[in-house]
Amino acid sequence: MFLRAVKSQNKQSIKVELNLEDDILYIKVKDENVKGLIKMTEDLYLEVGESGNIVGIQLRNAKKHIVEGIAHRVKKLIEESGDIEEKKDKEISDSIT
Repeated sequence: MFLRAVKSQNKQSIKVELNLEDDILYIKVKDENVKGLIKMTEDLYLEVGESGNIVGIQLRNAKKHIVEGIAHRVKKLIEESGDIEEKKDKEISDSIT
């Protein structure tokens, strides 16, 4: 199963596909056949086109990375809201005294 999104900007389109079966997120920045891959990390690959330019990005184990990214952001928001609550409590306490 694929999920697809296409964003056009200045006559250049960016295509994003999530292959749920293979768990790979594809981001195509140029419509060109892929000649090879450059491994950046265990799960991140750059797609090289026939011209030798970078034409796309592959993120393998995409679901894990997406979930981790969301979890990290939620944790940060919770931590920030805790700081806000502490500041409010201190302001209330200071205003009473």
